[in-house]
Amino acid sequence: MILRRKRCQLSFVGLIIFFCLLPAHSLTAAETDISKGPVTIEADSIAYDKEEDTYHAKGNVLIIFSRGVLMAESVVLNRATNEANAEGYVMLISDEDILEGDRVDFNIESKTGVAHQGKMFFAANHFYVKGSTIEKTGEASYHFENATATTCDGDSPDWRLTGRELDVTVDGYGTMKDSKFLAGSVPLL
Repeated sequence: MILRRKRCQLSFVGLIIFFCLLPAHSLTAAETDISKGPVTIEADSIAYDKEEDTYHAKGNVLIIFSRGVLMAESVVLNRATNEANAEGYVMLISDEDILEGDRVDFNIESKTGVAHQGKMFFAANHFYVKGSTIEKTGEASYHFENATATTCDGDSPDWRLTGRELDVTVDGYGTMKDSKFLAGSVPLL
């Protein structure tokens, strides 16, 4: 408990460092094109639609590809466009980063996508961000709606930032609209 508190107390400095060093990980397995790399799909049922060039996987879906794993209740994977639409409880692991959401739509080729009712964990910075939508807008940029950010573990962080919108780039720029800094549940700024 003491170690957790010390780490949380020092994590405000980590927040500043996060905005400077945010890793350029995508919502997908970065640098993977499903038409060029091996992809493994496991599910309770899998169907292939030749006309649309899509795989429809349902029930305990597990998709493994270079530097990434996608788990969901159902996934439609379009091989022609490299787009995947995952629904149910979705978890995407890319390197050590974790994205979770109710629905995740992403393009493996362009490395962009959107997670709905999502949360992300950036392992390199030990940083958590939640949002009603999380959009990876480019190679190194993210947009969060109704965002909450912290470096504290657990459901009741010692501190957090909240805001209506959060835009972050790997270059170290971050802006938050209608923001608050909270210690526990008490707003300080």
